[in-house]
Order: sequence, then C-alpha cells, then structure tokens
Amino acid sequence: MTVSEAPKVLTSISVLPSSMSIRKGQSQTITSITAYYNNATSANIGLSTCNYQSNVINVTVTNGVISVSPICAAATAIITVSYTEGGVTKSDTVNVTITGGG
Repeated sequence: MTVSEAPKVLTSISVLPSSMSIRKGQSQTITSITAYYNNATSANIGLSTCNYQSNVINVTVTNGVISVSPICAAATAIITVSYTEGGVTKSDTVNVTITGGG
C-alpha cells in the first residue's frame, strides 16, 4: 500500500512591511513576502516572482521596489501584491503614504 501526501495548496500570502512612507522622488523595497499553505507550512517568495499593481499611476513597482514619481499628486497609494502557485492566486496589500516634495 502506498501512502501519498496531499499536495500543498497556497492559502495566503503576507507582505512586509504592510505600510510604508515614501518621499516623492524616492523608492523603498518590500522587505519580504511569505506564502502560507494548507499543511501549516510557509515559504519565502522571491520579490521577482510576484505581480504588483498600484492604484496610483505615478507610483510604480518593479521586483518589489516601490517608486514614487516626483510629480505624484496623491497622498496615499495601495500596492496589491499577487502570487500564483499551482493555479492558485493570493494577494496582500502595502499601504504607502507619500510625503514631501522631490
């Protein structure tokens, strides 16, 4: 008799920090992204393996680096981080407070 383990399934991700403050014209890097699975395990996810979306056009994200344009007029932005594994996609957000002038 062969006993096989059920495949682990992605249940959620957690992005750190969950909020940050960035001056106009500057950038900051997400510290870490952790995947959590249905078998009570977790794993660090590479920043380049995730997809990023900003709700503000002058705030961009590339491989976990959040950049705020010097001409950004918004005071806040929400970055949605998505990760797909085994056909399952989960997401988390980073709240960005935009400060100063560039």
